[in-house]
Amino acid sequence: MQSLPSARRLYAADLPELCALDEKLIRQRLAKVPAGETSVALIPDINNIRWHQAREEFVGNELYGRMPDVKGAIVGTEPGKRVWCYWTRLWYNANPSESNGNAMNILRLVIEDEEHAGNYVDAISALFAAALEQAKQWNMELIEAWNPTHEVVEGAKRLVPEAAVVDRDTESITSLMWYGRADEKVDWIMNEKYGWC
Repeated sequence: MQSLPSARRLYAADLPELCALDEKLIRQRLAKVPAGETSVALIPDINNIRWHQAREEFVGNELYGRMPDVKGAIVGTEPGKRVWCYWTRLWYNANPSESNGNAMNILRLVIEDEEHAGNYVDAISALFAAALEQAKQWNMELIEAWNPTHEVVEGAKRLVPEAAVVDRDTESITSLMWYGRADEKVDWIMNEKYGWC
């Protein structure tokens, strides 16, 4: 496997600016939806993300006596060409020395240049490599990304060939209460873990 691009760690102080940019990009995308079509997205604003990470910090402190400070990773420095993600750690195993059941969830993965997403698969792999490093440090059994795009799946498989897509049908099933017409087709974009709270 070829070497991956460098991924820089993200900390809590990095996220307000990135969340604001993400909201702008999402609103631009929604503005391009053709008339007569319906798309919906939950906005991943900083308050939503802080909620997820406050839970993570509380549990980390209870189990380990310290809080996770690395909140995600970013590849690239040129605005409009960066790829980044942020995550949360979920401990389901009360024994801090065991990883069984613990999961790191990618809350949101952003490709700023969405029109050329296929060019960023190596960058996505680098993000997953950074996530794997943190997952090992905090006793996570697995890493999950909800509703992954083709590029996200390919990036994960380049790093971990046995990575698999799981279609959930019994638990943690996302849903949206819709008050529109019953026959209306709704495109739910960015249905990622950040919206689960």
